[in-house]
Amino acid sequence: MITSSLPASSRRLDELRVAQLKDETCQKLTDYVVKGWPSKKVVDSLCARYWQNRYEILVQDRLLMRGCRIIISKSHQAEVLNQIHEGHLGITKCRARARCSVYWPGISKVIEEKIKSCTACIQESSNRHQPLIPTSFPERP
Repeated sequence: MITSSLPASSRRLDELRVAQLKDETCQKLTDYVVKGWPSKKVVDSLCARYWQNRYEILVQDRLLMRGCRIIISKSHQAEVLNQIHEGHLGITKCRARARCSVYWPGISKVIEEKIKSCTACIQESSNRHQPLIPTSFPERP
């Protein structure tokens, strides 16, 4: 099972399942996965951003996923974003961390905005050391 390899406890997966059941977009996506996707012109506006990835979206263990990544409902996106950003690892590492387990449309841009507005990350990036400059050789010993 795909869900057994996810970096989340079974309790956390249950929370995400419940959140997806309450989320209108997730419900419509589940319907599309089960019944088939309509043409792009008739797809619900809530699901339009998922259209280009429609063949990757599936329901596994009653959990809506894009490939091996959990689709996060709107209500949990801020919380998951904070967990991804925990440790202030920078844009590249946070994106890589997200790519392993979670998805929602625009997640990459949201991660970038979060890090660019984080005072701890800004301070850390400005504290980077300057490259070492070689000293000149002495003329005499």
